[in-house]
Amino acid sequence: MEGREKEVHLKRKTAPNPSKSLNEVKKQMARLEWYKKECESKNTTYYDCYKSRRTAKDIDVIKFKNILNNYWKEKVEEAENKPQLPHARMSVRWLFGGVTYKRMVEPLDIADHYRRTGRGDYMAKRPRHYELLDKWHEEDDKKHKAAKKQKKEKGTSLTDDSCFWAHVEDAARRLNELKKEGGIAGGRSKEDLCNELREFESYVMKSVENYELSPEVFLENSSFMEWWQQYEKDLQPEPAGNFCQ
Repeated sequence: MEGREKEVHLKRKTAPNPSKSLNEVKKQMARLEWYKKECESKNTTYYDCYKSRRTAKDIDVIKFKNILNNYWKEKVEEAENKPQLPHARMSVRWLFGGVTYKRMVEPLDIADHYRRTGRGDYMAKRPRHYELLDKWHEEDDKKHKAAKKQKKEKGTSLTDDSCFWAHVEDAARRLNELKKEGGIAGGRSKEDLCNELREFESYVMKSVENYELSPEVFLENSSFMEWWQQYEKDLQPEPAGNFCQ
């Protein structure tokens, strides 16, 4: 009996404390929010700062990101295997937390991907837990469509589409391909690239109209603004320098 009591005591002692884990997650999210504000004070985005890794603070973000990723990967797996509700994988409260995490942290994973590979294949290799959070969020939106149909009237601190920066990176790559001399790689035509760039422009305009982009995206030193200025110069309908005429 004494041995059994010791075993139970040991399990309780070593078992993860949900409250402690949740508090740690809140702490790391607060640190990322503070980092984001610091980057904005430099007239740039936290995505660009983290991707460039020029300061110790940029390096510290790796730890914050990893703690959050480990926590939410586990929670998504738990919800997939054992739904929290009879009609939904996650409760509204948990899903809101997961979507907020995704919007804050996935841009950092995208930055890691393009910093490491330089290739435009993030969407093909997107981590599954992000895809599941997207899927569950879309399902929840459909269920509460009437309550959510009212259009936003002001912007958000986090961009709604957590894959926005992957789309920016891909658009930058396409613009560079279009400007290369000696043909376009991958057997794609100039017309295909121009159409893809215009599709991205339409996506951005729709996001702006719906207040779905964080204001930081439009800061002077944002890589999106650098891309946009180059795009306007090269692809707007002026005779000089227009690759898509």
